[in-house]
Amino acid sequence: MLFKVGSRETWDRGLPTSPMFCGQVLLLEELVETPSGIYDTGQDEVQVDPEALRVFLRAVFTYGSKRLLVAEGDGAGSGSGGIIPKLSRQR
Repeated sequence: MLFKVGSRETWDRGLPTSPMFCGQVLLLEELVETPSGIYDTGQDEVQVDPEALRVFLRAVFTYGSKRLLVAEGDGAGSGSGGIIPKLSRQR
């Protein structure tokens, strides 16, 4: 898959890296309820909207920071500390 911002190529990754990355992005979109700005064109190419990506990354970092504070405060010890909830993506 070829990742592009406008007409500029930004990342050219082959299988299975690209589908795995895109799948993780979809799950994060669901988790933070914010579009990522990363759009699969269906033609082995992914378009990236830089402004939407900035907003999405802020939402992800904000979510992660809040969850980390909660996990550290509950005395859970090691492991994920509940930082990553179970997600299910219906298709």
